[in-house]
Amino acid sequence: MVREDWMAKPDEEMTEDERQRYREFLQKEKEFKEKQRKAWEFTLKNIRNEIIDIEYKFEERFLALNKKRLFFEHRIYEQELYIIRLIIMMHEGRETRAS
Repeated sequence: MVREDWMAKPDEEMTEDERQRYREFLQKEKEFKEKQRKAWEFTLKNIRNEIIDIEYKFEERFLALNKKRLFFEHRIYEQELYIIRLIIMMHEGRETRAS
């Protein structure tokens, strides 16, 4: 909304018609600002909800990846233990043949 030049005059110098138009302008300006504020609040609420959704999806994916990592670490440790057992058995077999 654009203020006209005559609206900058002091209240005493305005005619009754100008005062009425000025009051209407102030009312419209107030309504416009209120609508704008409500629109911004609505947009802010939507953005906050989007952030919460993104955060939830991120946490779900992070948890799934963490579970997958733990699963593979478990399998690696199993294989390492299996290798250690085989080495011990081979070592015991050599000791048995050497004696």
